[in-house]
Amino acid sequence: MVFRMTPKEDSFYDLFAISASHRVAGAWELTNLLAAVDPESRATVVQRMRDLEHEADEATHEIMNRVSSSFITPFDREEIRRLASRLDDCMDHMKEAANLIDRSQVKELPQGV
Repeated sequence: MVFRMTPKEDSFYDLFAISASHRVAGAWELTNLLAAVDPESRATVVQRMRDLEHEADEATHEIMNRVSSSFITPFDREEIRRLASRLDDCMDHMKEAANLIDRSQVKELPQGV
């Protein structure tokens, strides 16, 4: 048994895995949106994308709260914050792409999109 004088926080890896899974789900929803033919099915996918973005924001907030309250982190605090922020930006961009498609009411998306 190893005794440590200071606690080591390993939950960041799990939190980033959860955060990444939101991005994967968002990418699938964006793919579903591009494949959707009618406006009603697009609206459903857009709503799911908004819900996913909200869940992703909660995961990002958990990472930020954990980094602020942890004594020792597995890697540099600023790197953790930067990674969490960039992952959040990625999900925000996917949601905005979905919103743009929804708002523009495009009847048929160009081939190759």
